[in-house]
Amino acid sequence: MKMNVYSVFDSKLASFGRPWFEMKDASAIRVFSDAVNDGSNPNNQWFKHPEDFSLFFIGEFNDENGALSSSRPPVSLVTAAAIFNHLNSANFDLGDKNNGFKKELVQ
Repeated sequence: MKMNVYSVFDSKLASFGRPWFEMKDASAIRVFSDAVNDGSNPNNQWFKHPEDFSLFFIGEFNDENGALSSSRPPVSLVTAAAIFNHLNSANFDLGDKNNGFKKELVQ
């Protein structure tokens, strides 16, 4: 079975964090959103500095043969700031590019 691979990009460090696997973008966004909005941990950098972090799709993992692949550049799915700001906005649209969703990484 193929699973998608995701990583959080830290713009201050200009690097990606440890990747993880999910079946779909929606589940990765949910995991990221829960973590971003968890203010109970005083060391949660995603909560403290949401403007610095973005969730990216970075590839695929095939658990039958162990192959990791990426047929395109990393694609930004959502910024932590967009998720964080969602709590304070009734006009939030997950599909609106202005909210920080679905952008290819340009280096």
